[in-house]
Amino acid sequence: MNKKQNLLAIALSASFVLAGANVAEANEQKPQTENVSQASIEAQRTEIQNNGASQATQDEKKTEQTNPAKAPEANPSSSQDSPEEDSAKQESEPSLNDFINNEDFGNLFNFDKINAQAAENIETSPAKAPEAQKAPEESPNEPNYADDEKKIKDYSGEERYRSTEMPQGLGPNYTTIKPDSESRDGFSHKTLEPSETSGDKTQWGLEMEFDKEKAQRTYTDFGFTNTGNMAGVLDPGSVPAKEEGENLSEKDKFKETTYKAESEIEIIGSRSQRNLNLYAKEEDLKHINNEVTDKTIIAWEGHYKKDNPNGLKATQGSSAAFTFTVNPWPNENDQLSLIKLNGSHDKKEFVQGQTITTDVKVENLDASAR
Repeated sequence: MNKKQNLLAIALSASFVLAGANVAEANEQKPQTENVSQASIEAQRTEIQNNGASQATQDEKKTEQTNPAKAPEANPSSSQDSPEEDSAKQESEPSLNDFINNEDFGNLFNFDKINAQAAENIETSPAKAPEAQKAPEESPNEPNYADDEKKIKDYSGEERYRSTEMPQGLGPNYTTIKPDSESRDGFSHKTLEPSETSGDKTQWGLEMEFDKEKAQRTYTDFGFTNTGNMAGVLDPGSVPAKEEGENLSEKDKFKETTYKAESEIEIIGSRSQRNLNLYAKEEDLKHINNEVTDKTIIAWEGHYKKDNPNGLKATQGSSAAFTFTVNPWPNENDQLSLIKLNGSHDKKEFVQGQTITTDVKVENLDASAR
């Protein structure tokens, strides 16, 4: 490798090192624009020259050490160059400075262009700023109760909402002494007693029906009670419920039972007095209120000790009573009175457990709901 090739290799190595350093520095710096001064460029060129000259000197020394110069053989046809010829050769050999300042070299390794590119990288390189803390995700759309209200269909042509058939303000219990009752909030009952025309003059019984489709309520209790001097026709004991699929009679529109109740009618005797009581059991209420149960029909059938077409009856009379209890609807208080809101408040309030004052007043809110 001659001297010119050494110089070219050194210059190439130096330029690539400087260019790589500039690009690396540009990627690591923050995104702010810096102009590279002419003085910096000149300093880089001087450093290249000094490094190139030093490297060339070291290469020459190594060459001399590894390849000792051989004594020139006598050549009658050639003669040693004169001092004038040596000076001319030295002047014709390009120096490192001339080589760096050469126009072709400058076009190939344009330091101004390299530094300009480094500055551009600084401007355009996206900065990796620390990831900002994410704001809490917004909750789904807040419910619009006004829109939901518009989607509700009227219960009937006469009323917006279904009105209760229970007496409002008198509580969730309803009691009647009638032997037969039409449906009231889904509950109805019917009794069976013998008459002069009955085929079986000893048979008596009771049927109860719970129709949740009509009531849209849940039931918490039901029962029956009666008392009288019926020792002559009734013995103490218990009357179990009829099996599923049975009915009290083919006549008088009695229905087939849909469920065998666990509740029984208890007959308690004291001398001539007979007390009849029916109390709902938990299992029966669970069945009635089960979400898959639309209608429940249950019945009990008993028999007198003898024909009793005209005497005191087990399920009828002034002392007989039939009762049931319901859960209030969400818009009712414990007494089944409607809970009403009077006034308006259209301000959005942000609360964390504290009490706020609004322009809305609540009517018929009982103590248990406070």
